[in-house]
Amino acid sequence: MGKDCRKKDDSQGKGMEHSDKVYHLLKRIDEKSQAASAKMLFYRQRNYGLQLTIMVLGTIATLLAGSLAARGEIIFTAIDSWQFGCAIVAIFTGLTAISAGLQERLHISDHLANVAACAAHLSALRYSLRNSTPDLRVIEAQYDWLLEHYQYYLR
Repeated sequence: MGKDCRKKDDSQGKGMEHSDKVYHLLKRIDEKSQAASAKMLFYRQRNYGLQLTIMVLGTIATLLAGSLAARGEIIFTAIDSWQFGCAIVAIFTGLTAISAGLQERLHISDHLANVAACAAHLSALRYSLRNSTPDLRVIEAQYDWLLEHYQYYLR
């Protein structure tokens, strides 16, 4: 009875086979890769949405301002008031500035770059484990470094 317990403990500790260690490390890397991929998708969507908003609002403001300057009225309106036209252009320009400020303040591009780097590191570790016979201590050290430095993106 005592030998069976020791055998189980040894299979999880130092007595674990090299292939078992590789398997378990690959499993952990895959789990963290999925977390990084989910974060990357999140930041890509936010980045794309804000960039699209900035471009659309900026284009509308430019078209309205151009129309107001060229014709003295805003496109498709019968309102012939510079004050009203300028107010509408100011609103669209302000919304453009707010969107750009939001993107900058939230550091979305920086987060996207960081999570992409993290995912690339994890992919490189996975590739090394699957396609060569690396020193597991080195791979585990690199994995631990990733967990420490990119912990925000791996939750």
